[in-house]
Amino acid sequence: MEPTGRVVDPAVLVEPSAGERAELAIDRRVLEGEQALLPDAEPLPVLAEARAAFTDHYSRPFDSIGFNLYRDGRDSVAWHSDRERFHLEDPTVAIVSTGEPRQFRVRPVGGGRSRSWHLGEGDLFVMGGSCQHYWQHCVPKVAAAGPRLSIMFRHNQADGEMRD
Repeated sequence: MEPTGRVVDPAVLVEPSAGERAELAIDRRVLEGEQALLPDAEPLPVLAEARAAFTDHYSRPFDSIGFNLYRDGRDSVAWHSDRERFHLEDPTVAIVSTGEPRQFRVRPVGGGRSRSWHLGEGDLFVMGGSCQHYWQHCVPKVAAAGPRLSIMFRHNQADGEMRD
């Protein structure tokens, strides 16, 4: 799948209250602490097409789509590794960044020198293999930035298990 610029307008999806970062999840199964919003369909056909393309390309059952809206430079996410590392040996997370580019940083777990990429306008960033076990990532605060929507495609089933 080639980047095509903006996939969706973040303002259409959610209207978060002041001071809070918007998070939505569309999940095909109810997992502990998560809510299935749309059990049988993605809200936009392009999301179903992207999920199917990732499932085919990476041979993983991408069965979950989540969204993070960064309204401006004040919205951020601290250093962390995703929770898939607790129950998957080889978790893969595909992130499509839309809207204004923002810095996305990775560093070794526990600290150390980081690497940075400016992701937005349809960029794809995939974290696979041992990435979630040995690396952390963040989107730091910046002085000024326009809206950015991060769309995360995840697989929550056991490695290699494909669903009909």
